Amino acid sequence: MTHLYNCRHDGDTYRITKFDTDMNVESSYLCTLSECDCPAGVRPSCRHRDMLPKFFQRDAVGSNWFYDFDRGGWVQSNLDEYPEFDESASLSTRPQDEP
Repeated sequence: MTHLYNCRHDGDTYRITKFDTDMNVESSYLCTLSECDCPAGVRPSCRHRDMLPKFFQRDAVGSNWFYDFDRGGWVQSNLDEYPEFDESASLSTRPQDEP
């Protein structure tokens, strides 16, 4: 099963949200480069802190780009709004390579 992640700015932190293939929210965590409120946040690193610099590099924070962590590629939403607020959202299924 493919999971996609997006990232939005949330005050002085970032919110990384995980979506299933039907674009239902599975989890959402606040993180910075040094902290995360996920269950693995007490470890030296977690997948959310690993992904955050990727979102910065691609300038994808608050955008319609989603990161496929397992395949290491990017997927762009076909909508201008965030799909978690629109049940009719559809995504391209082909991950984009890193820029």
